[in-house]
Amino acid sequence: MTAILLALTASIGYGTADFFAGLASRRLPPVLVVLYVQMVQMVLVLAIA
Repeated sequence: MTAILLALTASIGYGTADFFAGLASRRLPPVLVVLYVQMVQMVLVLAIA
C-alpha cells in the first residue's frame, strides 16, 4: 500500500513539476529549473515516507 501511495505521489509531483517547469524555463536557466524541481520532489516524497 505504501509503494502505491509513493508512486502516485511521485507521478502527481512530476506532472505538476513538468507543467510549472515549462512556465519557469522561459525566465530561468534550465539548470536552475531542474535543480528546483528535484528539490521539491525530494521534500514531497520524504514528507510522505
